[in-house]
Amino acid sequence: GCSKFAVLNIGDGIEKIPDYSFAQCKNLTVINMPNSIKEIGNYAFKLCENLRFVALPNSVKVIGSNAFYACGKLERVEFCDSLETIGSYAFYRCAALHSITLPKMLKSIGNTAFYECSLNNIVTLGTTPSSLDNSFDDFNTTVYVPAEKYAAYYVNKGWGQFNTIKKLEDYFTAIGENTAKAKIIFRAVYRDCISSFYDIENLVIKTNGKHGGHF
Repeated sequence: GCSKFAVLNIGDGIEKIPDYSFAQCKNLTVINMPNSIKEIGNYAFKLCENLRFVALPNSVKVIGSNAFYACGKLERVEFCDSLETIGSYAFYRCAALHSITLPKMLKSIGNTAFYECSLNNIVTLGTTPSSLDNSFDDFNTTVYVPAEKYAAYYVNKGWGQFNTIKKLEDYFTAIGENTAKAKIIFRAVYRDCISSFYDIENLVIKTNGKHGGHF
């Protein structure tokens, strides 16, 4: 079983994390994925209640339905630019998730994918608004979009439901564009593989051979 390990190291060459493969791994906190991963299967990490951070390699195109269902302590997710689909219920009940940045290639977000999260901000880099299917439940969340595509989001059937849509530069102004962290964020948003907005300079991921799981 997977109940004992805290670190998961997925072997290079693996293209899909199978459905249900690491569901309910209660002590899992870190996932190390190789650049070969293209798809995260349905329910793959469901109810991994101690998982706090996920960084997707720039090869992932699909996050399956319920993939991170009810990962209640998940605080940060780095979506890379290759991502095209977020399945239904993918991040349902990820109550610690306060902010997300959606990549420019994202085409669709499934039904209730981000229900019962605690999102304050959604930053989307898509030059074409991704299709939504009742994907969010709190339309008081502030959405930040590329300035040149503001009108496209405003009139979009899905995104237009949000009460507050702002231009991306407003986000940088709000956090203090002259601070060192803002500069880090600015670089992170516009490079090909989107990085986390949160203390990126302090992020350290350590593996422990004694507790690490291998796929």
